[in-house]
Amino acid sequence: MPLIDLSGLEISVWVTREGLLSPVGHDLRLVAPATKLTVDTETRALSLEVAAAALRVAAVVVEGRDASAPISEADRVQIEKNLHREVLESKQFATIVYEGVARDATRVEGALTLHGVRLALPLAVRREGAEVVVSATVDHTRWGIKPFKALFGALRVKPTLRVEARASASSLAPWEL
Repeated sequence: MPLIDLSGLEISVWVTREGLLSPVGHDLRLVAPATKLTVDTETRALSLEVAAAALRVAAVVVEGRDASAPISEADRVQIEKNLHREVLESKQFATIVYEGVARDATRVEGALTLHGVRLALPLAVRREGAEVVVSATVDHTRWGIKPFKALFGALRVKPTLRVEARASASSLAPWEL
Protein backbone atom coordinates (compact mmCIF):
# COMPACT_ATOMS: atom_id res chain seq x y z
CA MET A 1 0.00 0.00 0.00
CA PRO A 2 1.88 3.12 -1.19
CA LEU A 3 1.40 5.88 1.38
CA ILE A 4 2.04 9.59 1.31
CA ASP A 5 2.90 10.69 4.84
CA LEU A 6 1.90 14.28 5.58
CA SER A 7 2.09 14.04 9.38
CA GLY A 8 2.91 17.44 10.85
CA LEU A 9 0.86 19.28 8.24
CA GLU A 10 -0.91 22.22 9.89
CA ILE A 11 -4.69 22.11 10.25
CA SER A 12 -6.42 25.51 10.62
CA VAL A 13 -9.81 26.16 12.24
CA TRP A 14 -11.56 29.51 11.90
CA VAL A 15 -13.77 30.46 14.85
CA THR A 16 -16.16 33.41 14.69
CA ARG A 17 -18.25 35.11 17.34
CA GLU A 18 -21.81 36.32 17.65
CA GLY A 19 -24.05 37.98 20.19
CA LEU A 20 -24.79 41.43 21.52
CA LEU A 21 -21.28 41.85 22.94
CA SER A 22 -19.43 40.18 20.06
CA PRO A 23 -17.43 43.38 19.36
CA VAL A 24 -15.49 42.79 22.60
CA GLY A 25 -14.41 39.30 21.52
CA HIS A 26 -12.10 37.98 18.81
CA ASP A 27 -12.60 35.96 15.66
CA LEU A 28 -9.71 33.49 15.68
CA ARG A 29 -7.66 31.09 13.61
CA LEU A 30 -6.66 28.04 15.61
CA VAL A 31 -3.98 25.61 14.42
CA ALA A 32 -2.75 22.14 15.24
CA PRO A 33 -0.28 19.84 13.53
CA ALA A 34 -1.62 16.56 12.22
CA THR A 35 -0.34 13.83 14.54
CA LYS A 36 -0.93 11.40 11.70
CA LEU A 37 -1.97 12.18 8.15
CA THR A 38 -1.61 9.56 5.47
CA VAL A 39 -3.00 9.13 1.99
CA ASP A 40 -3.09 5.71 0.32
CA THR A 41 -2.45 6.26 -3.37
CA GLU A 42 -4.11 2.99 -4.43
CA THR A 43 -7.35 3.07 -2.44
CA ARG A 44 -7.44 6.92 -2.27
CA ALA A 45 -8.04 6.61 1.48
CA LEU A 46 -7.17 9.49 3.77
CA SER A 47 -6.53 9.07 7.49
CA LEU A 48 -5.99 12.02 9.83
CA GLU A 49 -5.40 12.26 13.57
CA VAL A 50 -4.98 15.44 15.59
CA ALA A 51 -4.28 15.66 19.30
CA ALA A 52 -7.08 17.86 20.66
CA ALA A 53 -4.73 19.39 23.23
CA ALA A 54 -2.41 20.56 20.42
CA LEU A 55 -5.01 23.05 19.12
CA ARG A 56 -3.67 26.56 19.75
CA VAL A 57 -4.55 30.17 18.93
CA ALA A 58 -2.53 31.24 15.88
CA ALA A 59 -4.04 34.62 15.11
CA VAL A 60 -6.85 37.08 15.56
CA VAL A 61 -8.86 37.24 12.33
CA VAL A 62 -10.25 40.48 10.91
CA GLU A 63 -12.43 40.38 7.77
CA GLY A 64 -11.37 36.80 7.04
CA ARG A 65 -7.60 37.40 7.28
CA ASP A 66 -5.01 37.10 10.02
CA ALA A 67 -4.71 40.47 11.74
CA SER A 68 -1.33 42.17 11.88
CA ALA A 69 -1.69 42.85 15.61
CA PRO A 70 -1.11 39.77 17.76
CA ILE A 71 -3.49 38.64 20.47
CA SER A 72 -2.38 39.47 24.00
CA GLU A 73 -0.68 36.65 25.87
CA ALA A 74 -3.31 36.82 28.64
CA ASP A 75 -6.16 36.50 26.11
CA ARG A 76 -4.41 33.64 24.29
CA VAL A 77 -3.86 31.70 27.52
CA GLN A 78 -7.48 32.21 28.65
CA ILE A 79 -8.93 31.25 25.25
CA GLU A 80 -6.83 28.08 25.07
CA LYS A 81 -7.78 27.17 28.65
CA ASN A 82 -11.49 27.56 27.82
CA LEU A 83 -11.04 25.67 24.54
CA HIS A 84 -9.47 22.63 26.16
CA ARG A 85 -11.42 22.51 29.43
CA GLU A 86 -14.90 23.65 28.48
CA VAL A 87 -15.29 23.12 24.75
CA LEU A 88 -13.18 20.19 23.55
CA GLU A 89 -12.68 18.56 26.94
CA SER A 90 -9.27 17.54 25.63
CA LYS A 91 -8.32 15.31 28.56
CA GLN A 92 -11.42 13.13 28.07
CA PHE A 93 -11.51 13.30 24.25
CA ALA A 94 -7.81 13.40 23.40
CA THR A 95 -7.87 12.60 19.68
CA ILE A 96 -9.76 14.01 16.71
CA VAL A 97 -9.91 11.52 13.82
CA TYR A 98 -11.00 11.80 10.19
CA GLU A 99 -11.15 8.82 7.83
CA GLY A 100 -12.35 9.05 4.27
CA VAL A 101 -11.92 8.17 0.63
CA ALA A 102 -11.43 10.59 -2.26
CA ARG A 103 -14.29 10.04 -4.68
CA ASP A 104 -12.85 12.38 -7.29
CA ALA A 105 -10.56 15.40 -7.51
CA THR A 106 -13.03 17.65 -5.69
CA ARG A 107 -14.41 15.67 -2.75
CA VAL A 108 -13.61 13.22 0.00
CA GLU A 109 -16.38 11.24 1.68
CA GLY A 110 -15.73 10.12 5.21
CA ALA A 111 -16.42 10.53 8.89
CA LEU A 112 -15.10 12.76 11.66
CA THR A 113 -14.76 11.49 15.21
CA LEU A 114 -14.87 14.48 17.52
CA HIS A 115 -15.74 14.61 21.20
CA GLY A 116 -16.30 10.84 21.12
CA VAL A 117 -18.92 11.02 18.36
CA ARG A 118 -18.40 9.74 14.80
CA LEU A 119 -20.46 11.42 12.07
CA ALA A 120 -20.28 11.69 8.29
CA LEU A 121 -18.46 14.77 7.05
CA PRO A 122 -17.60 15.39 3.39
CA LEU A 123 -14.47 17.37 2.54
CA ALA A 124 -14.09 19.71 -0.42
CA VAL A 125 -10.83 19.57 -2.38
CA ARG A 126 -9.57 22.33 -4.63
CA ARG A 127 -6.34 23.50 -6.25
CA GLU A 128 -4.99 26.96 -5.50
CA GLY A 129 -1.89 27.47 -7.57
CA ALA A 130 0.78 25.10 -6.28
CA GLU A 131 -1.34 23.98 -3.32
CA VAL A 132 -4.11 21.51 -2.70
CA VAL A 133 -6.65 22.80 -0.18
CA VAL A 134 -8.92 20.41 1.70
CA SER A 135 -11.73 22.06 3.67
CA ALA A 136 -15.00 21.50 5.47
CA THR A 137 -17.63 23.42 7.35
CA VAL A 138 -18.25 21.85 10.74
CA ASP A 139 -21.22 22.54 13.02
CA HIS A 140 -19.61 21.31 16.22
CA THR A 141 -22.99 21.09 18.00
CA ARG A 142 -23.69 17.96 15.89
CA TRP A 143 -20.85 16.28 17.83
CA GLY A 144 -22.37 17.29 21.18
CA ILE A 145 -20.10 20.28 21.77
CA LYS A 146 -21.72 23.32 23.32
CA PRO A 147 -20.56 26.62 21.81
CA PHE A 148 -18.49 28.67 24.23
CA LYS A 149 -20.39 31.52 25.92
CA ALA A 150 -19.21 34.44 28.02
CA LEU A 151 -20.78 37.50 29.59
CA PHE A 152 -24.04 35.68 30.33
CA GLY A 153 -24.35 34.53 26.72
CA ALA A 154 -24.00 37.99 25.20
CA LEU A 155 -20.72 36.81 23.62
CA ARG A 156 -20.82 33.40 21.92
CA VAL A 157 -18.83 31.31 19.49
CA LYS A 158 -20.84 30.52 16.38
CA PRO A 159 -21.46 26.78 16.10
CA THR A 160 -20.23 26.69 12.49
CA LEU A 161 -16.46 26.48 12.02
CA ARG A 162 -14.32 26.40 8.88
CA VAL A 163 -11.56 23.79 8.87
CA GLU A 164 -8.79 23.70 6.28
CA ALA A 165 -5.49 22.01 5.48
CA ARG A 166 -3.08 22.99 2.71
CA ALA A 167 -0.39 20.86 1.11
CA SER A 168 1.87 21.37 -1.86
CA ALA A 169 0.38 19.79 -4.95
CA SER A 170 3.74 18.16 -5.69
CA SER A 171 3.63 16.27 -2.34
CA LEU A 172 0.24 14.84 -3.37
CA ALA A 173 1.15 14.14 -7.01
CA PRO A 174 0.95 10.34 -6.61
CA TRP A 175 -2.63 10.80 -5.40
CA GLU A 176 -3.55 12.31 -8.77
CA LEU A 177 -5.68 15.20 -7.58
